[in-house]
Amino acid sequence: MAMGETRQVSGVAIRTCQPGDEQIVLDLLKDSFGSMEYIPRVKAEISGPYFNREGSFIAENNGSALGCVGLRKFPHEKWLDIRYLAVKDSESNVSLAQNLVAKAMQYADSIRF
Repeated sequence: MAMGETRQVSGVAIRTCQPGDEQIVLDLLKDSFGSMEYIPRVKAEISGPYFNREGSFIAENNGSALGCVGLRKFPHEKWLDIRYLAVKDSESNVSLAQNLVAKAMQYADSIRF
């Protein structure tokens, strides 16, 4: 596999975050990072004006969330940040994380500022 390519994870669909998905993202982050991530801060960020829902994604298998990634706008022109990457432990977690980040990067590249 060439640099920059991602291996698709069988049975996993990656979709854009929708209104109401905040709890899914929070649960994935809490499961992945426990007390290392300050959940009240993340909750405020993903409900705030800088969270880019269209550039944030959730990976699912049969309706069960397996991972997430978020794109955040900065209050500076043309600045974006990839945050909130969390993937449930599985044999394909590296590939799934790579797919989520690639999806967020594709979206960021497609934005015309």
